[in-house]
Amino acid sequence: MRTVFNLFKGILFLLIGLVPVDAISRSCDTSYLLQGKEHYYKIENAANRKLMIFLHGGVNNPYFKENQNQIELAVLLEGNESFVSMNAKYGLDVLVPITSDGLNWLDEPETAFDKIKQMIQSGEKRYEGIYLSGFSDGGTGSYKIFYSNPDYFDGLIVYNAYPQHKNFYKKVDYSQVKDKPVVFCGTYKYKRIPYEFLLTEYCGQKKYNPNTFMYLAKGAHQFNRYKASDFQQLLEILNGEVTNTSTDPIHGFVKNDQLITFYLFRKKIVRRYNFGKEVYMENLKQRKNYRKDRR
Repeated sequence: MRTVFNLFKGILFLLIGLVPVDAISRSCDTSYLLQGKEHYYKIENAANRKLMIFLHGGVNNPYFKENQNQIELAVLLEGNESFVSMNAKYGLDVLVPITSDGLNWLDEPETAFDKIKQMIQSGEKRYEGIYLSGFSDGGTGSYKIFYSNPDYFDGLIVYNAYPQHKNFYKKVDYSQVKDKPVVFCGTYKYKRIPYEFLLTEYCGQKKYNPNTFMYLAKGAHQFNRYKASDFQQLLEILNGEVTNTSTDPIHGFVKNDQLITFYLFRKKIVRRYNFGKEVYMENLKQRKNYRKDRR
């Protein structure tokens, strides 16, 4: 069953790769780079002074390990041209590693971090800020790498991550991060790993770091479900245009200490996974104070 699933996923990635990422060629230079045995895409503009690292999903899909020289950038981004264009708009270059035996950020995050760091240091440009992001397996990998090396990065955005993978979240000391933007992003209709798994970790980090955010987008488990308007919201946070001062973990998207959207913690999640009961009970209390606004 797993083999069939991986084959289907590989075909899906190929189809997505046929979608042109037109925004990349309009304002940036795209390079295909080799550092040691590892492969990367880098999208950059000479004027940019910040870097966004993006870790793609599907780490265990054999397609990525067997066809590294043939993988299109659009496949890694699931055809989401808005991701690159919006990062460029906010002055960020984008580095996209291609997973391999040596870049398994899900199971060996420290090895992946060391190699990505070497890749950055090998370039001529010195960045004023380095941010980490990722989707699905990449989101989980970015979570692990960031919280193992919080001093190296200037901020984190995880998309559809699973912080509880191999109980890694239990090792995280959220008190280490107190002044950096951290954003937990999910999608409403992702059923395999519901957004409540991110909401619990948002609450843990928010208690120490006022610039911790929870953000949900429409759709299911596809990176191309995130729109330009979603990235604009998130990049405004990284750019310092949105700042919170309160460490009160309100269960929703909060901008400048004002609740924009409240997120329900669904009781069925507690029943199905035996997870998050304390956060669920707090969510019940908060519902009485905040408007329930579902997308």
